[in-house]
Amino acid sequence: MDDQDKSTLAGPMAAAATKEDPPAYSNYAAEESQELPVPYSPFPSTMNAYYQWSPPAMKTFFLCGASKEDRLYAVQTHAGYHKKSLLGTRPGLTLHNGKSSKDPILAAAGEEAQRATSTYEFNLNSIIQLPSLQPGAGNFITEVMRGTVADDRIAAFQFAIEVGADGKMVREEFEWRKLKKGNNDSVKGRGFNLVRLGPRSKDPNQALSSSALSPPGGETVALLEWPKGLSSLIHVFSLQLKGSGESNTLGQRWALMVVMTALRLWWLHMGGRANATVIGKGEEIHSNQSVP
Repeated sequence: MDDQDKSTLAGPMAAAATKEDPPAYSNYAAEESQELPVPYSPFPSTMNAYYQWSPPAMKTFFLCGASKEDRLYAVQTHAGYHKKSLLGTRPGLTLHNGKSSKDPILAAAGEEAQRATSTYEFNLNSIIQLPSLQPGAGNFITEVMRGTVADDRIAAFQFAIEVGADGKMVREEFEWRKLKKGNNDSVKGRGFNLVRLGPRSKDPNQALSSSALSPPGGETVALLEWPKGLSSLIHVFSLQLKGSGESNTLGQRWALMVVMTALRLWWLHMGGRANATVIGKGEEIHSNQSVP
C-alpha cells in the first residue's frame, strides 16, 4: 500500500468555510468536460458497500445489492493529487457506471474547494456531481449537500434534487439526520435517516430548516447504517430505501443522489466530520469569519 492510498482513507482534506452559499447547482463543464455516461441500471431498495480485501486500505470498493456477491457499481476514492478525475483536485469519491474502476464515471462526491485552496476542516458544503438533466448535454451539474446542526442538536445534512419521472419532475428537499440511540430499535449500528422535507421553496432567501419544513416524524425514505466491530473491516455501510423511495415514486435520479450523498456521509464519518460538534464549529466560522 502506498502513501497515497493511506492518505485517502486516513481522513479527507477539508475545505475552507466561505461567506456566501454556493448555488443549488451549476454547470461543471467549465472545469472539465466529459461525455454523458450511458444509462445506468436501476438501484435496488437494499444496497451494501463492501471492500474487496481486508483491511480496508484499497482505493476501490463496491456498491452491491443485498449480498457482497451482487456487485453493481465500483466506487473509487480520490485523494485529490491530480486533475484526471471528475473531481479535479477535490478529495472525494467517484461512482463508476459498472463493476470496474475503468468504467466511465457516473457521478462523484467530494469537497467544495480544490485541495490547493486550504485544509480547513469546517466547511459545511459538499458537492455532488451528477449527469446533466438535458439529454446529450455532455457534461455534469453540481448539487450541494450542506451540513447543519438540527434543533435537537444532532448532525444533519440537507440537499435538494429532482424527484419523479422524466417530464414530470419537481425539485424537493431532503435531510439526512443522525440517528440517536433508542430512536429506532431495528437499527443495529450507527448512521442516518433520510427525511423527505417537501418541495423546494420558491423564495431564494428562505434557507433549509429542519423545523420549518418538516415535522420530526416526517416520512423516512432511506436508512444509512455503519457496521459495527469486525464486520466493518469488509462491510462499508448498508443503505435501505424506504417508503416512497422503495416504491420508486421518487425516481432513479433521486436514488442516484441518495447513493452519492450516502457515500459522502461515509467519507465525512471516516474523517470524524459527520457530527454536531464539527458542524457547529463550521457554522460559527461561517457566521463570524470570511475565509478567502
